[in-house]
Amino acid sequence: MNVVHILGRIGKIDSRSFENGNMTTLSVATDESYKKDGQRIEKTEWHNIVFNGKLADVISKYFDKGDLIRLSGKLRTRSWEKDGQKHFQTEILANDFEFLPNGKKSNDKQPVVNNSSDDNNDDDDDDLPF
Repeated sequence: MNVVHILGRIGKIDSRSFENGNMTTLSVATDESYKKDGQRIEKTEWHNIVFNGKLADVISKYFDKGDLIRLSGKLRTRSWEKDGQKHFQTEILANDFEFLPNGKKSNDKQPVVNNSSDDNNDDDDDDLPF
């Protein structure tokens, strides 16, 4: 099963339009801390996220750098060749997200929940995975 759940803060946002629809990419930072030899270690991991179609439109319209987001999707690794060298990138293809209150950052945005797998969204929050 290829399922990923991320809760973190948005870094950069980039939106693009193509003939077959829109795409928005994000970087999302997740933090973890642990103790090693009595010292507290904090680590930030950056994740590349891709939203397509209607989700891309909502993300680019309502989300900003620093916003807290919870999302789910699946891992995908792309590869390409440039100047004779093979490159790889692992990213998360997002299919669901939730806008969360930002805590430290004051913001008057309202929460947004969108499930792309349900095109006939009946606004029934009882079956949300979060």
